[in-house]
Amino acid sequence: MRFIRAYWGKLSSFNSRHLEEILHIKNTSKLNDYVYVWGTGNYNYIKSLGFECEYMGEFEYDYLHNSDIYMLPKLWAIQSGVSKFNEVVFLDWDCLQKRELDDTFYQLLRSRDTIQMPLYTYPHNYKEQVYKEWKDIPVKEKEYIEKQYEGLTKFNYTWGDSFVTPNAGFIYCSDSTSINSLVGIIKQNNDINIAIEEMGFLEYSKQYCKSIEEYSLRFEPLVASAKESTHFNQGDLNKILPTKTIYFQHI
Repeated sequence: MRFIRAYWGKLSSFNSRHLEEILHIKNTSKLNDYVYVWGTGNYNYIKSLGFECEYMGEFEYDYLHNSDIYMLPKLWAIQSGVSKFNEVVFLDWDCLQKRELDDTFYQLLRSRDTIQMPLYTYPHNYKEQVYKEWKDIPVKEKEYIEKQYEGLTKFNYTWGDSFVTPNAGFIYCSDSTSINSLVGIIKQNNDINIAIEEMGFLEYSKQYCKSIEEYSLRFEPLVASAKESTHFNQGDLNKILPTKTIYFQHI
């Protein structure tokens, strides 16, 4: 098994948040992360930090205006990783290791489907909550949230007054068929046009599951949490998910 990450875009974007996350992983990770990188400048920089990297070409698109394809590099990285290493765990840069890996980690992870993502929640009044707390929200961010909310209303598991969807901060995959099928679903469904790896996996999972309960028995990894309990009503969702041993926490 190999732990992989990916980077594309501009290191200076989002007030250099991504750059800070990359540096944190560089200074703390003991996973021997393999990084798939788009952009020559990104590749040279991330490689200079000591990561084992693979240059994947150029990919200069905008996260809002090109949201129908913007997250494809994450899925391409998994496709390449499975082809190269057979079994991978993809981690976002803000998905952090909380516990040393041991035999239990591998046993738990391999006890579920060949592709897994943890679930997380958004309340039905998600937009209102964000706008209430983010008074000076930039126009572009507001446009993104509007588009995201529209997608959530179409692609979700309904649970009380919340939308529940997969979170792609932690993705396990050990079979090329599953990741290729996910990419195919995204390409074939024009309505999946934002957060495509998450909403696409929602549709992928609904081929096999009709509820959160069914999803949790097949696709919910027992070693990772999608969000901390303070994320909306994630704490309540975690109570109905299977008991986990948390090795990785997406923040």
